[in-house]
Amino acid sequence: MPTAIHTAQVSDSMAWTGADFTSKEELCFDLSARNVAALESILVRTAARDRDDITFDDVRHPDLDDDLARLYRDLMFGKGLACVRGFPVEQHSVEDLERIYWAFCWHLGYPVSNNSFGDRLVRVQEEILPNGVQPARGTKSSAELAMHNDAADILSLLCVYPALSGGESQFASGPRRTIGSWRSDLTCCRFFTRGSRTIVAASSPMTSPMSRRTTCRCSRRSTAGSASTSRTAASCPR
Repeated sequence: MPTAIHTAQVSDSMAWTGADFTSKEELCFDLSARNVAALESILVRTAARDRDDITFDDVRHPDLDDDLARLYRDLMFGKGLACVRGFPVEQHSVEDLERIYWAFCWHLGYPVSNNSFGDRLVRVQEEILPNGVQPARGTKSSAELAMHNDAADILSLLCVYPALSGGESQFASGPRRTIGSWRSDLTCCRFFTRGSRTIVAASSPMTSPMSRRTTCRCSRRSTAGSASTSRTAASCPR
C-alpha cells in the first residue's frame, strides 16, 4: 500500500550542515582500551570459525555491548554519522583486522551485500587494469566518487593504510539536503537497479517515511535522467 510522500522539512538531529559542528571531535567515538581488548578476545575466541560464519551471538562481550549499542543509537536516531577511532590497525595483520572489524560491525546490524558479487566486506584498494585503465568499481579505483549513499541503513569504512595523497571524504545530511530544501519535482522519482532484478516488484522512492523516521537514497547514476524525457533511470508513476 503506497505511503504518503513526505514533504515537511526535517528538523531532528540528522538534519545538519557542517556549520552545526565546531570541530570533528563532536562526531568522534573513541574505542576504549577495554573495547579493544574485548574485540581482540573475540578474535581469539572465534579463530576456528570462518569469518562469514561468525554471527552476533559470537561477538557479544560485556566490555563492548553497551558502548557499541550507544554508537548504534546515535547512528540510527541521532546524527547518523560517526568517526570511530582506536582500532588496533598497527598491531594486527589485514586478515585479522577484517575479523576484528567484522565483529565490530555485527554490533551495528546484520551485514548485507553491497555489490553484485554478494560481498559483505570488501577491501578498498586501487587496482590498475592494462594500459593504466581505472576499474569501473569505486572500491578499486582512485577516481573521485560523486556524492551518494549505498543501499544499507549503515555503511562503515575502516582505514588501515592512509593514502599517500588525497583520500579525503565528504559527508552530507540526506534529510537536510534532500528533504530540508524540498524540490517538488523529485517527489515522483524512483530508483532503478542496474544490472539485476529489484528485490521487490515496486520501485523504491528516494525518500521513505516509516514510523516517524525518513530514509533517503541518493545516487547520481541511479537517478540520472529523471528530470529529462528519459525514463530509463527513474520512473514517475501516473
